[in-house]
Amino acid sequence: MRSLAIGVLLGLSGVALAAPVLFEAPVTVSGVGDISTVGTLKYAYHFANSGSDVTVAGVFFKLQKATLSDGALELSGTSTRTFADYYIDTIPANKLPAEYIALLKGAVRVSSESMMLTLKNLTPGRLYQLQVWAQDASGIKSTTQVSSMGGNTQILDPCSTDEMGGVGQYCCGYFAADGTEQAITFSAVGMGTRYAYLNALQVREMPESYYWRGTSNVLNLRNYSNYICFDDADGVESSILVEGVNPNVSLFFSNTNMSYRLQMTNLNVLSVSAAWQGQKGSVTIVGSNKVEYVTVSSNGVLSLSEGNFGRGFVYSGNLLANGLLSLECSTSCKFATVNALRGSGTFRKTGAGVLASTGGQSNFVGRIEIAEGVLRLEGNPICAASEVNILNRRATLDISGYAPNTVIPYVHGKGVLKTGFNKKRVARLEGEGMKVEFVDLPKLAYKTRYTALTADSVLGTFCPTLSLDWHLVVGADDKSLQLYSDGASVVTMD
Repeated sequence: MRSLAIGVLLGLSGVALAAPVLFEAPVTVSGVGDISTVGTLKYAYHFANSGSDVTVAGVFFKLQKATLSDGALELSGTSTRTFADYYIDTIPANKLPAEYIALLKGAVRVSSESMMLTLKNLTPGRLYQLQVWAQDASGIKSTTQVSSMGGNTQILDPCSTDEMGGVGQYCCGYFAADGTEQAITFSAVGMGTRYAYLNALQVREMPESYYWRGTSNVLNLRNYSNYICFDDADGVESSILVEGVNPNVSLFFSNTNMSYRLQMTNLNVLSVSAAWQGQKGSVTIVGSNKVEYVTVSSNGVLSLSEGNFGRGFVYSGNLLANGLLSLECSTSCKFATVNALRGSGTFRKTGAGVLASTGGQSNFVGRIEIAEGVLRLEGNPICAASEVNILNRRATLDISGYAPNTVIPYVHGKGVLKTGFNKKRVARLEGEGMKVEFVDLPKLAYKTRYTALTADSVLGTFCPTLSLDWHLVVGADDKSLQLYSDGASVVTMD
């Protein structure tokens, strides 16, 4: 089977949110060799309006029809759900082994909406594989999207040839359980008639060979599978040198309150995700690697050094609840957010360099912190954020190149806010010693013109609500303005 690249899972405390599931690319149904047999079977089911239990490749699938009669599963969130049977009587689908046909001939299906599947009876901290199938040989043109909160998405085609007798697809996803339950969403997507299918599923617990127990500070990837779960119980920080070549490895961190520091180089990191069982845990990744997707769950901390995103490879991510993503930038680098960030956690910029965040629309409603250096928001990047905190006087928020008419709800702190004159807006501005710098003031700046202005008139269209007294001073050269809040040193704005 194909695998994902590095996924780092930091967990949640308590039950809270489900862990992100990292789904592999879909695979077209071909025969009983499709059935995963890795590890230990937790449970397996198939869905239909009629039929019986079936065993395929040694895996026992229990039939569920009309309603879910087993306490290990729950389906919710739809009014159009039906259990149906589909005929598999034309090639190539009818050439499948009889037991495989029996497994896939029925499905639970929804029309033009989504259904939520909840897996139950899981063991927190254990690494699981989920395998799901979507199959309908009737030739209908529809696709099924499978996803989880904070994880990636894949789209399964239940009839890959779009003709009668076509075969469907399956995919596998991996997650470290952060509680006893795990939620998965199946959505009807695409044009025309839309259905979401779930024909069968199985949940398997990964064997001990998939776990790193902290017996050495060196991890050689050649000695492990593509999926490694860190479960170091000694309760102290682990500093690990990752060696070897395996660009398709996924790393999961499941222990309570543990801190890990990984030194690795030249790995293609398609997914870094974070689910701690405990109150708080952290993972720091240093070196030079390609990172494309991140997820940080509640109370977890994921820190990436500049070499892991400086070339613009962090494309999107999810910061859930109290999760924190920290990017260290000491020179000049980009955080290219094609799908941008989502969630309500915290995004923190550290290091003395300039970090430019560019890219598409954002569903991130959390908090941005700037510890030092410059965070430059360009285009329409990460800031649907609820607030931006400029933590100290060595930190700058630069929104001079931000999308026109975009409003940041709340900016506060002690550093510098760099913006355009009468263009960019902040709903509420608060600062103790904060400096505001306009980068595009009119060049015809004469003392007689500005003496009639006040701080409120200068900032009025930019920020309708100011929480502290702001002062406006005309520069000695009569061609500059000085604007500052109480306690700030004077700043000249060209």
